[in-house]
Formats: sequence, C-alpha cells, structure tokens
Amino acid sequence: MHLMIDCRGYREHSILGEDRMGDYKRIISLALVLASATAVVLSATFWLLYNTAFEEQRLRLVNMAQSSVHMIKAVANFDKEHSADYPEGAAAATISQIKEAQESFRGFGSSGEFVIAHRHDDQIHFVLRHRFHSPEEHREIIPLDSVVGKPIQRALSGLSGTVVVSDYRGVSVLAAYEPVPFFNLAVVTKMDISEIRAPFVRAGAIVLALALLLIIIGTTLFFRLGEPLIRALRTSRERYRAIVLDHPEMLCRFSPDGTFTFV
Repeated sequence: MHLMIDCRGYREHSILGEDRMGDYKRIISLALVLASATAVVLSATFWLLYNTAFEEQRLRLVNMAQSSVHMIKAVANFDKEHSADYPEGAAAATISQIKEAQESFRGFGSSGEFVIAHRHDDQIHFVLRHRFHSPEEHREIIPLDSVVGKPIQRALSGLSGTVVVSDYRGVSVLAAYEPVPFFNLAVVTKMDISEIRAPFVRAGAIVLALALLLIIIGTTLFFRLGEPLIRALRTSRERYRAIVLDHPEMLCRFSPDGTFTFV
C-alpha cells in the first residue's frame, strides 16, 4: 500500500506567510530609514544652532572683557589727572572705582563671572572676583602655573582671546581674556558650558519626543494606507502562483538573450 500526501496546500500557505512577513519587513525597514533620516537632519540642525549660539556667547564674553578694559583705561586716565591725592595713588583709585561699579552689576546668566587679577612674583593675586548670583568664597591667591588660571596667565602675557577650560570648581567654562598692559592686569569673563548647552538639551529632548511620536503615527498610517496595496499585490501573486502550481506542464521564462529567469 502506498500512502500519498498532497503537501501543496501546506507549501502554498508557508510561501504566502513568508511573502506576507517580507512585505511587513519592507515597510518596517522603510520606517526605520525615515526615522534615521529624521534623526540625522535633527542632529545636524541642533549642531549648527548650538555652534551659532556658542559663537554668539563667545563674542559676548569677548565684548564684555574688551569693554571692561576700555573702561579701566578711561578711569585710569582720569585718575592720573584728578586722583593724585588718593592715599594709595591713582592706580588704587582706579581699582576701587572698578570694584564699586562691578559690585552693583547684575551680570549675565546664572554662572557668569568677572575677574580682574595681576601677577606678583610667581603668584596670581585677584583684585576683583565677582561671581554673579552666587556669593562663594574664593582663594585670593593661586600659583602662576595653576591649571585653573590659564586664561589669566595668557592675559598677563599680553594675549587676548577665548578658551574652554576647567575652573576652580572643576566645571568646564568658556572664558574670554584681555590684558590691561599699563596696570599689568588681566580681565577675564567666563560662563559655564553647561549653561550655554542647557537650552539646546531641553529643546532637543522635546523635539526628539515629538519626532518619535510623529514617526510612530506616520508608520501606523503608512501601514493602514498601504495595506490595500499590499493586499492587491498579494492577491496578484497568489493568482500567478496558483496558475504555475496547477499547470501540468513545465513553465519557464527567459530574457531576450536566452537567459532563463524562471523555471
């Protein structure tokens, strides 16, 4: 006795299931490509905006340092002529006026800091150290080669510019420095990098959440709108497969050059 089992129905069901999974995988792949493209565009946009804001803040600090130097020069020139009778001399009178002016200045941001210092032997002496909104006590003297005094060292060397360094708190800051040659002073304005980044971190989190929500909604709609097209394509494939499987003769398809593409 020979037992013959027709497995064609099972084979058709298996093939159709694999095709259906393939369709869904392609849709998911497309959704992932769209999500990746969105992420790249958003990242590039935020990077450009952050660099622009960073540059604006850098210029702001530079302008503040340069304005302070010009003010010190103007006050010093006035004191040379009119403060000769000041107990400690015209230079001390100038520093006293700068201190008084800065103490009433609210400053910028929550981490902005204004510093005036000079060199004495191998040490840096702080003439004025004003941290806005945070009356912390600081050391008035640090070694000249101290890592945290890098902007002051550069200014005392006659240089001007900006630098990103770690300050006395171990926090990364953006600092602008300018020299005051005739007093041998250094003027430094600085702000925490974290404060510059904070708005972009918040905005990035919000935009990322919205982007993920839109991607999920878009993928869901894509599935719903694409389902009729997938169903029509699947029906066409099933009809074609049924013709091939039910035909008693061998079927083949070949290209114009004689190459077989289907047997």
